[in-house]
Amino acid sequence: MERYQSKLGIRPLFAECSERTLDEFERERGMPLPEDYRHFLLHWNGCRFQGVPAYDLLDPNFEGEYGTVDMFYGLGPEGKEADLRTSGFGYEFVDRVPERFLAIGRNPYQESVCISLADDDCGHVFLWSPGEPWELDGNVQTTQYLYLAARSFREFYDGLYENPKPMYR
Repeated sequence: MERYQSKLGIRPLFAECSERTLDEFERERGMPLPEDYRHFLLHWNGCRFQGVPAYDLLDPNFEGEYGTVDMFYGLGPEGKEADLRTSGFGYEFVDRVPERFLAIGRNPYQESVCISLADDDCGHVFLWSPGEPWELDGNVQTTQYLYLAARSFREFYDGLYENPKPMYR
């Protein structure tokens, strides 16, 4: 698989990730990671960008709109910020979306970038943007606030571009 090229001021978050660490994480999750995302973790193991790159949304309800991402999570020391094992606990993500979705990144607006690990949309990348108010009726798992961004992680990464409005989305 082609290496993920450095772009948009990317900087790794953690030391290199091993196949063994990824295998253990997949066993803990109970679902395999898509190969292209797995390859990204082996190459970068999470990252920060200089600035806040943008990406186009494919959701037909948001034609012409874009999302942003400033960090992809990795497999670092447990308990560290941006660790994949705990990244989905912010804003009750794990309680709000079906279990097949994994939060893999975030933006400064407290939205998550996530990837589907099962079903017909396996490997697809989504923006999770619950909007206001944060509280739903109880902890109901729903796909209501998930918006399609790419049909693969590779497509998502390759589609990142410099944010045209760096302070706004």
